[in-house]
Amino acid sequence: MMRALIPAILVMIAFFVCSRLSPHFADATYLLNSSTLYMEMGLIALGMTLVIISGNIDLSVGSILVLTACLTAKLLAAGVSTVASMEIISCRLRKARAQPAGGV
Repeated sequence: MMRALIPAILVMIAFFVCSRLSPHFADATYLLNSSTLYMEMGLIALGMTLVIISGNIDLSVGSILVLTACLTAKLLAAGVSTVASMEIISCRLRKARAQPAGGV
């Protein structure tokens, strides 16, 4: 049981040390800003962790993340609305998943 508490204890120690080193670290505004900055990566990492724990190795998650980010940036730069760009990208990804690996 003590072994299961080690990660939580290490996080608490790291939080304490960082709050002592920087006066702004324990500020609520800083914590909210930093948590929203890394939310996407946390969700991707959680999904990949579950896939790897189940015994499957799927490395395409990172590639799809980068592809989606690039396509969204291109569409938004071209003046397409956010909702329309999300719909376009999701339709394209669904079509790509439906095709066989050879593109046939």
